[in-house]
Amino acid sequence: REYTVIGDTVNLAARLMGRAEGQVLCDEATVHAAGHGARFAPPRALRLKGKSKPIQGFAAIDAPDRAATDAPPAAPGDAGGHLVERAAVEAALNGLGRGQSAFIVLEAQAGLGKSELLREVADHARQRGFRCLRGTGDPIERDTPYVAWRSIFSALLGLDEIPAADTDARTAQVVAKLAGDPVLERLGPLLRHVLDVELADTELTASMQGEVRAFNTQDLLVHLLRQATRQGDAPAPAVLLIDDGQWLDSTSWALLRQVIKGVSPLLVVL
Repeated sequence: REYTVIGDTVNLAARLMGRAEGQVLCDEATVHAAGHGARFAPPRALRLKGKSKPIQGFAAIDAPDRAATDAPPAAPGDAGGHLVERAAVEAALNGLGRGQSAFIVLEAQAGLGKSELLREVADHARQRGFRCLRGTGDPIERDTPYVAWRSIFSALLGLDEIPAADTDARTAQVVAKLAGDPVLERLGPLLRHVLDVELADTELTASMQGEVRAFNTQDLLVHLLRQATRQGDAPAPAVLLIDDGQWLDSTSWALLRQVIKGVSPLLVVL
């Protein structure tokens, strides 16, 4: 076998390399991906073989901050070294205070301080008066539906102080929280799929099967999170932190997509 990379992106890179003339020449997608990591000259239109239309070529000039670029890497587990990530989170928290939602993904090898950075984000969020919710993926229960969301909805429904074994007390607490909200009263029994509570199906929820039941469960959970970002008629910004996202099950991923689209103002850090 021969290992190779093929496709339009590779072909475009080869054409740009042929026209670079000793420079680093990039396409528009690469310029956007580089963000503030490099500076580029104004674009020029290039006629390239295999392309029916001119391509905008951007010559890279240099990195904007040589001192930062040449700095030694942070020690493993040192969250203080995540300067770019911390700046991005700080900007997102500032935006959240103005009612702007954001979604940030932190990706790195194990032991490089991601969990410590999440703890730092939680501290900063609470200092600003934002509600902070946190969930964690679990490699052992990665096939258990909504496993990363259990702690989040337990906190929202006031179950944190009630032992998991005390099913009656937990159920009573959830019933009290559902009272008075027509959406929660109608779909509340679907919380059985997320929390250790014994809620009998209503005639409506009993009729739900398969995808219909799954979609309505997600609607219910999104509704609960929307409530967490409201205080009466006013927005109440919240921060949602999910650690060990690589272990999320498929239902947790599906719910995350719905939450990002449907809950605001909310900062999600995965």
